[in-house]
Amino acid sequence: MRDSGGMRSALALGFLVAWGASGVGAASIEEAKEQARKEYQRMADAFLASDWSELAEALKMPAGQLRLLTPGQRADVAYVRKTAAECRPAWWKAAKSTTRRSFRVTLWGRPMAVVFTPAEKSNVNVQTTQGRRTIAVSWNPSPLDSTAPAGGEMAAHGCTAGDLADLTVWQTLANAQLMTSMPLKTLSAFYNRDKEAFQRYQLFRNNLAGLYHGSPRARHAALIVDLAAFMEKYGSGPLAGSRRAVGAMLIAVVLANPSKWPSLPLPETLAPDGAEQALAVHLKMRVGKAWTIAEDRALREATAAFHRKNTKQVLASGKVILPNRLTFYLAADADAACRPRRDAWVARQFAKARK
Repeated sequence: MRDSGGMRSALALGFLVAWGASGVGAASIEEAKEQARKEYQRMADAFLASDWSELAEALKMPAGQLRLLTPGQRADVAYVRKTAAECRPAWWKAAKSTTRRSFRVTLWGRPMAVVFTPAEKSNVNVQTTQGRRTIAVSWNPSPLDSTAPAGGEMAAHGCTAGDLADLTVWQTLANAQLMTSMPLKTLSAFYNRDKEAFQRYQLFRNNLAGLYHGSPRARHAALIVDLAAFMEKYGSGPLAGSRRAVGAMLIAVVLANPSKWPSLPLPETLAPDGAEQALAVHLKMRVGKAWTIAEDRALREATAAFHRKNTKQVLASGKVILPNRLTFYLAADADAACRPRRDAWVARQFAKARK
């Protein structure tokens, strides 16, 4: 038992024999580890770029290579395998079809059968025939997975037409899920009582679904749009609060632990007055740059927790609870009284982070 050096040599020899059987030949353990690291990076780059064909090849990493990765890297591989299957499920090919197709989807862990018909605009229609409910959905399949630049200013952020189409699919499905989440009479009552309040809730839910279920690149696009809603140019409409609420969620989780978000560095200074808005605009310009798997996982976890915290009750009240337990109202006039308290929290957390 004292011959630990001999035991280590035997283990190293065992690794070399195993790798020799896999075609690596007489490469040293260090060379094998370096090759495993390169394959891991290939996998990470493909995932974060939403390059699904490259990712499929990279995920074929053999068990011998996986064992040479660090525990953290192996955890990343497991996360990517699971998340890629959720972002690009088996029915995705049907979602790009130019003909009518039926398939089952899962959102927030809940399965749902839909009938898809391609159309220029996205739409949801729920029909009941002889007690049987049919969920009909539509979207334009042509831009799905397109690498062509997105239209307008989103192209300046590196977003593609495929990124935005990705969001449209998930947001449409979230809308379909809402239409089946409660009796149609109940939904109609909410809609007829306050159309704009219903639409704000609808958009809020749809945004969260796109942010959680979309591809990594689609998540970047979603955050850019949500943070841009803090700018007067994009945030003056009656439904903009639904996007700002999601942007406020990101601000809360970033300031709670800035070290978890290396690609979202804080500014050098931040004025207390209007701190939330200023930080939102600052972050908007940095989303997606040098993004990491850890950040992607943290964002999905934060989004899932945010969704669980804010479900049906938001429809009735328009009141959203942020991760820092502060309040955000989807209606701008109702939210005006809450904004100073959030500004003060942002200023305090920022001061702590800059010490």
